Formats: sequence, C-alpha cells, structure tokens
Amino acid sequence: MSVEKKILIVDDEEDITNLTEKFLQLENYDTITCNNGFDALSIMEEKHEDIALV
Repeated sequence: MSVEKKILIVDDEEDITNLTEKFLQLENYDTITCNNGFDALSIMEEKHEDIALV
C-alpha cells in the first residue's frame, strides 16, 4: 500500500508551476499549485500539504 503525498507548488511563473505539476502527477503525487506567497500561506493553513516547492 502506498501513501499519497500532497505537494504544494509555488512559483510566480505559471509555466513553471504547470510543468512541475505535470511531472509530479506522472509520478502519482497529489499536487496543488499557486502563483504567489499569499495564496500559498492560505493553502498551507487549509490543506496541510506534506511538501511545499517554492
């Protein structure tokens, strides 16, 4: 049984977040993206991601 990790991807360049998200999803990671620090903090408080890539 595998444990699904949740990864928050934060970058102000949407192309970077989209590419990173696609790569991680191919490896079966659950991802969420945002493009600024304010949104990242809100997501981290609400969703409790396992890892944040900033």
